[in-house]
Amino acid sequence: HTCFKDLVTEHRLKLAIKHWKQNPNATVAETARAAGFTDQFYFSRMFKKYYQIPPGNYRDSIRSSQWIRTRKSDRNMDVKDE
Repeated sequence: HTCFKDLVTEHRLKLAIKHWKQNPNATVAETARAAGFTDQFYFSRMFKKYYQIPPGNYRDSIRSSQWIRTRKSDRNMDVKDE
Protein backbone atom coordinates (compact mmCIF):
# COMPACT_ATOMS: atom_id res chain seq x y z
CA HIS A 1 0.00 0.00 0.00
CA THR A 2 1.58 3.25 -1.18
CA CYS A 3 0.53 6.57 0.27
CA PHE A 4 0.23 9.80 -1.70
CA LYS A 5 3.40 11.27 -0.17
CA ASP A 6 5.42 8.27 -1.40
CA LEU A 7 3.99 8.64 -4.91
CA VAL A 8 4.92 12.33 -4.99
CA THR A 9 8.43 11.59 -3.72
CA GLU A 10 8.92 8.87 -6.31
CA HIS A 11 7.73 11.19 -9.08
CA ARG A 12 10.08 13.96 -7.93
CA LEU A 13 13.02 11.57 -7.81
CA LYS A 14 12.31 10.56 -11.40
CA LEU A 15 12.25 14.26 -12.31
CA ALA A 16 15.66 14.63 -10.65
CA ILE A 17 17.12 11.83 -12.77
CA LYS A 18 15.67 13.40 -15.90
CA HIS A 19 17.11 16.77 -14.86
CA TRP A 20 20.60 15.29 -14.41
CA LYS A 21 20.47 13.53 -17.75
CA GLN A 22 19.74 16.90 -19.37
CA ASN A 23 22.06 18.91 -17.05
CA PRO A 24 24.89 16.63 -15.88
CA ASN A 25 26.80 19.53 -14.31
CA ALA A 26 23.91 20.56 -12.04
CA THR A 27 24.61 20.39 -8.32
CA VAL A 28 22.62 18.24 -5.93
CA ALA A 29 20.96 21.39 -4.55
CA GLU A 30 20.00 22.64 -8.04
CA THR A 31 18.59 19.27 -9.01
CA ALA A 32 16.67 18.95 -5.74
CA ARG A 33 15.03 22.34 -6.36
CA ALA A 34 14.33 21.52 -10.01
CA ALA A 35 12.56 18.34 -8.92
CA GLY A 36 10.41 20.16 -6.38
CA PHE A 37 12.25 19.42 -3.15
CA THR A 38 12.70 22.34 -0.75
CA ASP A 39 15.33 20.57 1.37
CA GLN A 40 18.37 19.15 -0.40
CA PHE A 41 19.24 16.95 2.60
CA TYR A 42 15.79 15.34 2.55
CA PHE A 43 16.20 14.90 -1.21
CA SER A 44 19.56 13.19 -0.66
CA ARG A 45 18.14 10.83 1.97
CA MET A 46 15.17 9.90 -0.22
CA PHE A 47 17.35 9.46 -3.32
CA LYS A 48 19.64 7.07 -1.48
CA LYS A 49 16.68 5.23 0.06
CA TYR A 50 14.99 4.68 -3.33
CA TYR A 51 18.07 4.07 -5.52
CA GLN A 52 20.69 2.81 -3.01
CA ILE A 53 23.24 5.34 -4.25
CA PRO A 54 23.94 8.87 -3.01
CA PRO A 55 22.70 11.49 -5.49
CA GLY A 56 26.17 12.97 -6.01
CA ASN A 57 27.52 9.56 -7.00
CA TYR A 58 24.63 9.07 -9.41
CA ARG A 59 25.31 12.49 -10.96
CA ASP A 60 29.00 11.61 -11.30
CA SER A 61 28.09 8.37 -13.10
CA ILE A 62 25.94 10.38 -15.53
CA ARG A 63 28.86 12.75 -16.14
CA SER A 64 31.35 9.97 -16.76
CA SER A 65 29.01 8.03 -19.06
CA GLN A 66 28.41 11.18 -21.11
CA TRP A 67 32.17 11.85 -21.18
CA ILE A 68 32.80 8.32 -22.48
CA ARG A 69 30.14 8.73 -25.21
CA THR A 70 31.64 12.10 -26.17
CA ARG A 71 35.15 10.66 -26.36
CA LYS A 72 33.95 7.77 -28.54
CA SER A 73 32.25 10.15 -30.96
CA ASP A 74 35.37 12.36 -30.96
CA ARG A 75 37.49 9.37 -31.97
CA ASN A 76 35.05 8.50 -34.74
CA MET A 77 35.43 12.06 -36.05
CA ASP A 78 39.23 11.75 -36.08
CA VAL A 79 39.13 9.39 -39.06
CA LYS A 80 40.90 11.11 -41.94
CA ASP A 81 39.46 11.21 -45.42
CA GLU A 82 41.72 9.65 -48.03
